[in-house]
Amino acid sequence: MADAVSIEERLTMLEKEVARLKLQVEQLPKPNGNWLERISGSMKDIPEDVWKEFQESCAEVRQADRPKDNRP
Repeated sequence: MADAVSIEERLTMLEKEVARLKLQVEQLPKPNGNWLERISGSMKDIPEDVWKEFQESCAEVRQADRPKDNRP
């Protein structure tokens, strides 16, 4: 029976923590407008060579995630 009490106590702690986190999320400022409009142009100052390296790295990650028989 000691385990049941411990589990109940843990569950109560988790429920309180979830309620606290939900309250925090509710208090966050709400974003305005479309997310795409908010980020549009946010990377315009990144040098072309850095951007190209970033794109290549992303492609490598996507390629690595594909099953071996689906790779070009």
